[in-house]
Amino acid sequence: MTEERVPPHTLVLRAEKYDTNMTYHVVWVDGDLARDMLQWNQEPQHGKAGTNRKASDKKVAEYAAAMLGEEWRVNPQPVVYSEAGWQEDGQQRLKAVVLASKTKPDIRVPLTICVNAPDASRLVIDLGKRRTAADFLQMAGHAQTINLAAALKMLWCYDNVAHVDSNAWRRVRWTPHLQAEMIEKNPMVKEGLRVAAKSAHLYSRTPASVLWYLAYRAMGDGGELANWFMRGLEKGVDPDVVDARYLMREGLARAQSVHRTRDSDELLGIGIKAFNAWATGSSDDYQFGLRKTERFPKIISAEQALPLAKLLTPGETKRVEDAAKVEAEKLRPVTH
Repeated sequence: MTEERVPPHTLVLRAEKYDTNMTYHVVWVDGDLARDMLQWNQEPQHGKAGTNRKASDKKVAEYAAAMLGEEWRVNPQPVVYSEAGWQEDGQQRLKAVVLASKTKPDIRVPLTICVNAPDASRLVIDLGKRRTAADFLQMAGHAQTINLAAALKMLWCYDNVAHVDSNAWRRVRWTPHLQAEMIEKNPMVKEGLRVAAKSAHLYSRTPASVLWYLAYRAMGDGGELANWFMRGLEKGVDPDVVDARYLMREGLARAQSVHRTRDSDELLGIGIKAFNAWATGSSDDYQFGLRKTERFPKIISAEQALPLAKLLTPGETKRVEDAAKVEAEKLRPVTH
C-alpha cells in the first residue's frame, strides 16, 4: 500500500492478469440487434437445463420507459453470454429495447456486453432482479422449483446443522452451489414432492417431501415403507387400529381445526417421530408434537425397522393381497 492515492486504472495494471477468454464491449444496441441477441436467450422450460429465468414484464416495461424517456445511461452491468454462446443475464434489458423500439423504431441505447463468460458463472450472477434459489432450479430445467428449493435446503440442514433452536436452520446461508450439489446427490427429493402433494391438505409439502426422502434413503427398500407411511397420512388407516400414522393424522387435523400453525422444521420433527414409532412397532409410545426440551429426532436405520408385513393394518394387508390376486389374474394364460 502506498501513502498517496493512485488512480484505479493504474492500480489494476499492477495486478497479475487473470487468464480468461471473457471480454467486455460497450456498444449501441437498437431494436433489430436486441432481437438478434435474444435468439440466444433460452426461455424457461420444465425438463430442460440451461434455460434463463422468467423475465419480469414489470421490469421490462420499467426499463423501456427509462429508455424512451432518455433516462437510460451506460453502466458497467453487462448483458452476459457464456462460452457456449447462450445468454445468462440481461434478457430484460434487451427485451426492453425491443419494447421501446415499437414506440420509437430508431431508438438505440448503450449496453455493456460480456461474451465468453465461464459456463459455471451462472451460479454467481446476481444482477437486476435478484435470482432466488427457485430461479436457479428453474434454469436447470426442474419443476415445482419453490417447493424443491425449500426441500433441498431443509434436507441439507437436517444433514449438516444441529437443530439447537427454532432459528438454527433459518440462519443458514443457502447458496446456488450448495443447492446444485444437493440436487445432484439427492435427485429422489423430487419424488418426495410428488408423494407429498397427496397429503398436502394436512401436512405441508416441504417437511412431507423431506420426511418421505429421509425414510426412502434410510430404509433402502425403494421407498416401500416411506410410501405406506405417507399413504396412511393421505387416506387414513383402519378406524379400529391406532398406530402412529393415525395419531399424527389426528394431531394435524386438530391443529388445522383451531388454526394452529407450526414451523416446517417442527413439522418435520413430528413426522420423523411418527415414522420411527410406526416403523419400529412402538406406536403405543408415540405422542404428537415436539416438547421444547426434546432433542430433534433422527430417522431410524433400516436394521431397526420391522418388516412391512408386521406394520400394515389388516385392511391394508387385504388390499395388498387383493392387488396381488389381480396381478396374478393378468399373468394367467388364457385357455380356449
